Amino acid sequence: MLGKKSIILMALLVLAIFAVGSVSAADNITADSDVPADDITVDDVSVDETDDSGKVVEPTRALHDVTYSDSVADINQAISDASTDSSNHIVNFAQGTYYNAAYTVQDNVVLDGHGSTLIGDGTNDIFVVTNCQNFTIKNFIININCSSAAAVYGHHVYDAVITNNTMYNGRDGINIFQVHENLTITNNYIHDFNRDGISLVNFLTMDDTTWNNFKPSTITGNIISCDGSLSGNQYGMFFGGNFKGVICNNNISGADYGIEFAGKKAATNGRLDVELNYNTIVNVTTGISMNHPDVICFKMLNNTVNSTSNTTFAILAGNNFDVDDDAIISLINNTFYGYTSSAFYYEITEDINNTGLVRYP
Repeated sequence: MLGKKSIILMALLVLAIFAVGSVSAADNITADSDVPADDITVDDVSVDETDDSGKVVEPTRALHDVTYSDSVADINQAISDASTDSSNHIVNFAQGTYYNAAYTVQDNVVLDGHGSTLIGDGTNDIFVVTNCQNFTIKNFIININCSSAAAVYGHHVYDAVITNNTMYNGRDGINIFQVHENLTITNNYIHDFNRDGISLVNFLTMDDTTWNNFKPSTITGNIISCDGSLSGNQYGMFFGGNFKGVICNNNISGADYGIEFAGKKAATNGRLDVELNYNTIVNVTTGISMNHPDVICFKMLNNTVNSTSNTTFAILAGNNFDVDDDAIISLINNTFYGYTSSAFYYEITEDINNTGLVRYP
């Protein structure tokens, strides 16, 4: 028989073996590690964040994609959703043809057509941009399909980009009126319209402080052709009231007026500070119509302005044309075909290397 001491020793040995065997795998995670157990996770990747191969998938932002099978109401809802989406403001139009197009643009959206064709409903403007800011319209082919509608239309428009679109078969390409500021209109092809290719109006009466804080706009690389089946009193570009900015590398042809500058809302209201650089204005009845009541700065560099005849006007000064007391009117390296009104000619402060600058009468 085992003595009492032997029995006690055996019992202690059995208890020790059970104690060692009861240690779990989780308890051993920190073995030979300097990482505290609280900082270690066995698997911190959820099922939704992995693909079939087990690789981690980056979370995707909400998309506001639309397709030509969507209704106009559905597309307008997508635009509204994108406007309020803090992570993604882009509405992608799947490439195709969209019929009865009539969309309401809202703040903070990017509308990307990816080359899609929009065909109007025969009544409405295609994109209404009234009271909008910080938006982009790009990469659309727009058949306005209405002689009394525009591709882009609205008032009180700020911080907008309209680029790389084709617009045709309507009254106006782009018509932004009443108030605008800080617009970028680039690389659009506008043709077959019966009034204005691009029309921008700011009719506010500005004091010096407001004018000094007024943000300029950029109009570059646009092709505007008034040749086509639609007829009317056509303006390649029209700028009314207050305008400050650069008009550069545009090509205008076939218009009654290549570019007109005028007062708005009243004919005597507005200020003008503009640079015209590297534009081509050809086959027009009047190249540049200067009917603006307060020209502060007007600079022309390397432009070609050809009216349809040397007895019509490359630059025509209207009855409301007037300049600021210390206005700068600079013409450098331009080519003209057609007369320049004497009222404008005598206000030129810098005339360098221009061709065809002929005063009349």
